[in-house]
Amino acid sequence: MKSLILSGLLLIVMYSCTTTPTADENVANTAEEESEVRLSKEQIDSLIEFIDSKRALAEDKKDNRIELLTENLREKIKQKWQKIHYYLDGNSVIRIKTYPYENISKRTEEFYFYDGKLILAIIRDSGVEDSEDRNKGIDKMYYFNNDAVLKEVNLSDEKEFTIRESDGEELLSEAAEYLTLLPK
Repeated sequence: MKSLILSGLLLIVMYSCTTTPTADENVANTAEEESEVRLSKEQIDSLIEFIDSKRALAEDKKDNRIELLTENLREKIKQKWQKIHYYLDGNSVIRIKTYPYENISKRTEEFYFYDGKLILAIIRDSGVEDSEDRNKGIDKMYYFNNDAVLKEVNLSDEKEFTIRESDGEELLSEAAEYLTLLPK
């Protein structure tokens, strides 16, 4: 009987050792997961430099553009935007720019993509068109990495005291929806 109880206890101890990580293993796993999520300042700067280079290339490509008028789209889109321009490199969308109705607003939004993923969103409240100075009229820029906001840059005179993650999430959602509306 004692050997049966000892065998049972041994099995329980062996099972718990194989399925439950030790405190040291938990710390190591957490540190490994955080290192995958957290980026160093140098990594962030490098990603932003890469994204800015992709933006410059996308802005230079103006020959393969498709225009979508919004009159037949859902209410929220057709009330906000008069038209949407899609810029393609081959069959891949590299930039989307939205245009408001003239008498309602001047605000434009631009979305830049790399390998089908949103990498940058730019908001221009004054609606300044493309010019030699790529940053002219920009109020906000949102840099993205793996569907998460990497960095927000506020260039407007309006000061903010908090960064709302929901702004980045909303821009991600809008960009994804605009991609589905691309005329075939």
